[in-house]
Amino acid sequence: MDLRPNKFTWLGSTRPLDAFKYFFRETPEGIILAHCYQYEADRSTWVIETDEATWRNFGFDAMSESEMLPVLERVFAAELDGHPLILNRSLWRNFPNIVNKTWVLDKAVLVATPRRRRIFPSARHQAGDGGCHCAL
Repeated sequence: MDLRPNKFTWLGSTRPLDAFKYFFRETPEGIILAHCYQYEADRSTWVIETDEATWRNFGFDAMSESEMLPVLERVFAAELDGHPLILNRSLWRNFPNIVNKTWVLDKAVLVATPRRRRIFPSARHQAGDGGCHCAL
């Protein structure tokens, strides 16, 4: 496993969405984007992603969850359309890239969707496209 360079945090919102959305924002701190999709009538997922330099320029490296929330709500105010972001242990982390040489260990077998052979390092492939449906 290796950690990819981009940072991300997983949030929720009450903002309804009619389809999977990408929102890109070019800010003085750098480019930041949101991968968003609705998962029930009054809830949507917001995965915020940025590179490490932008993450540091915003000061996220020194902020708590509750401190970063209003910053992200200001950045994506137009897209949130008055709806709040919701914390859910929304810690910043790096995308892991996991590659297996074998899918079998003793009597255990990792079963994944046939078109994917690894867990992808980006939320773009995890957020509802079926790319990470696995079983043990």
